[in-house]
Amino acid sequence: MKKLLIAAVAAMMSATSFAGISLSGEYTGTFNDSGVYTQDLTTTLVGSSAAGAVTVTLDEAFAVDDMYVESTLAGVKIKLGDWSGTDADFSKLNASTTVGPATVGATQVSGGATTFDAGMTLAGVKVDVTNITN
Repeated sequence: MKKLLIAAVAAMMSATSFAGISLSGEYTGTFNDSGVYTQDLTTTLVGSSAAGAVTVTLDEAFAVDDMYVESTLAGVKIKLGDWSGTDADFSKLNASTTVGPATVGATQVSGGATTFDAGMTLAGVKVDVTNITN
């Protein structure tokens, strides 16, 4: 499913339509006390324009780990896709905006409940409330 979504995004947009394309990665190699070497590689590709960004994160085997789209519409930031990191893959939709000094938002997990969140900084202390209704 994710490969099909990548192909669809690639077909709809060409590299020339992006204001910027960035490629970054993180590599970790470790020897343990027994001399066994393990490694981990994460590659991130971001295509961005004034209208938003598409982010794809690949794991060591170049399988899609995360893929999501971000944009802003009438002052509301919208994020759609899977940005779960190494957690189980699931898609979600998030919409957030700033109201006075606070940021408020709602997140709908595919097949799950909707959560409402808020956060702000008070006297230099960042306060976040996750799932206000729970």
